[in-house]
Amino acid sequence: DVSFSKELIEFEATDRGRVETITLTNNEEFDVAIIPKILPDWLVLDSAQSAYAGSDTPTTLGAGESLDFSMSMSIIPSELEEGTVYVTIAFGVLDGGDYHGCVGSDAGFDITMRVLPTEQLNQLGQIRAAGFTLFGIIAMTSVSCAGFVICHKQHQVVRALQPIFLLCICCGALLMGSAIVPLSIDDEIASQRGCDISCMALPWLLSLGFSVAISALFAKLWRINRIILASATMRRVKVRVQDVAMPLVVLLVVNITVLLCWTLMDPLVYKRFEIDGASWNTYGRCVGSSNVSNTFLIILSVLNLVMLFLALFQAWKARKISDEFSETKIVGGALYGWLQLLIVGVPVALLISEDNTTARYFLFVAMIFLVSMSMLLIIFVPLIVQIKRAQKKRKRRSSQESEGASAYYGQERESTAGKVSVVSPLSTVQDESAAIPSV
Repeated sequence: DVSFSKELIEFEATDRGRVETITLTNNEEFDVAIIPKILPDWLVLDSAQSAYAGSDTPTTLGAGESLDFSMSMSIIPSELEEGTVYVTIAFGVLDGGDYHGCVGSDAGFDITMRVLPTEQLNQLGQIRAAGFTLFGIIAMTSVSCAGFVICHKQHQVVRALQPIFLLCICCGALLMGSAIVPLSIDDEIASQRGCDISCMALPWLLSLGFSVAISALFAKLWRINRIILASATMRRVKVRVQDVAMPLVVLLVVNITVLLCWTLMDPLVYKRFEIDGASWNTYGRCVGSSNVSNTFLIILSVLNLVMLFLALFQAWKARKISDEFSETKIVGGALYGWLQLLIVGVPVALLISEDNTTARYFLFVAMIFLVSMSMLLIIFVPLIVQIKRAQKKRKRRSSQESEGASAYYGQERESTAGKVSVVSPLSTVQDESAAIPSV
C-alpha cells in the first residue's frame, strides 16, 4: 500500500509561479522501490530529500517512510490553448520485501490544468468618449440658453415666459446632463472609491435635475391656467413668484430628503459579477447591499412620475388657450416629448441584459441626452425665433419711419425752394420799376 497524500491537484495557467507539495508514503511493512512512470513535460517534480534518486533511477522507500515532492509548471501560459487538461502522475512500485522484484500497484494522483480565455472585464472603453461629447453638447446648450435669457430678460417675450423659470429649466437640464459623467465612470479609469462615489452621484444628479425642470414647467402651466380661469369668471387674481415657486421648493426638499436617507442607509457601490459562472468573464455595475436601495429608487421614481403627470394634466387643461406667444403649447410639447421617451426607453432598458454594459450605457446616455436637449430645444428655439422676428420687425419699422421722415423733410425743402424762386423775380421787377423816374 503505497499512496500519495492527495488524489487531485488543480493548476491554472496563471499559476506559473505556484509550487504545490505532495507526500508519497509507504504504508507497507517492508521496503519498496519507486520510480516515476508517467510524468508530463510541463510539470517539474522534485524532492529536496537526499533519498530521492531522480526520475531515471528507482528510489528505495523503507517501511512507513515518506517522501515529499514539490511541483511547479515549466511552460508559458500564453502558449497554451484554451481548455482543461487532465493528467495522471504515476509512480511504479517494485516490491522489495519477501517477493523481491514483484511489481505492485502504481501509486498516482491526478492533475488538472485549466487554461482560461483572456480576461474579459466588459468595460466601457472608447464608447465613453461619445458620452462625454454628448454631455459637452448639453452643457454648452444649457449655458448658452441661460445667457440668452439673461441678455434678453427685459424683452416682452422673455418676460411673458418669466426669466426665473427659464433659468430653472436650464439648470435642470444641466444637472440631468451631468449625470452622464458618473455614468461613464468604471474601474477602467477610476479606483474602487471613485466608482462608489460615481454610483451614488448618479441618482442625485438625475433626480434633482428632473425635479427642478419639471417643477418649473408645472408652476408655469399652473400660473397660466389660474389666470385664464380667473379671467373667465371676471375675477382679478394676482399670482406672485412665491406662489408658483412653492412646488419647486417642496419637490426639491422631498427629493433631497429621500436621497440623503438613501446615501446614509444603503449607498450604492460598484461591484463585479461573473457571467454564466465564468471567473474570467465579468461585468461591473452599481448595487446596494440590501433591498433598501431598491425601495428608495422606487420612491424617487414614483415621486417624480407623479409630478410629471401633474404637469401633463396642467398642459392638457391649457391645450385650448391661445395667447400671443403660444407658451402653453411649447411647454406642453416638451412634456409630451418626455413621456414618449420614457414609454419607449424604459422597456428597451429592461430588455437589454445587464452584462451588455456598452448597450445599456449607450441607451441611458441617449435617453438623458434626448430628455435634456428636447427640453431646451422645444422651449428655447421658438423663443429665440420669436425674439429675432420681433427684432427684425422693429428694425424694418424704424427704417420705414426714417425713410418716411427723410421723404417728408425733402418735400418741405423742395416747396420752400420753389417759393423763393417765384418771389425773387417779381420783387426784382418791382424794385426796378420803382427806380424809373416818372414823366
